[in-house]
Amino acid sequence: MDQPRKQQRLAERPDEQPAITPRATRATPRPDPISAGLRALWASLEDEPVPDDFLALLDRMDDPAAPPGSASGGGSGGGPTP
Repeated sequence: MDQPRKQQRLAERPDEQPAITPRATRATPRPDPISAGLRALWASLEDEPVPDDFLALLDRMDDPAAPPGSASGGGSGGGPTP
């Protein structure tokens, strides 16, 4: 329907509601069980301590005096040794 006809029709019937009404918005969003579960899982992971082996590995990688390949813990990741 073209715009002038629509305006004329609405002017003739001011008490009539338009056919298209705006969407109703939710006042409060429903809690999403998946989101809540993921947030709880992430919170529990944040509270877990870092394993001592991993901290030792990071310390060895940060040590500039450590020979190459010593951070791998068995030589498997450092390449061949001479």
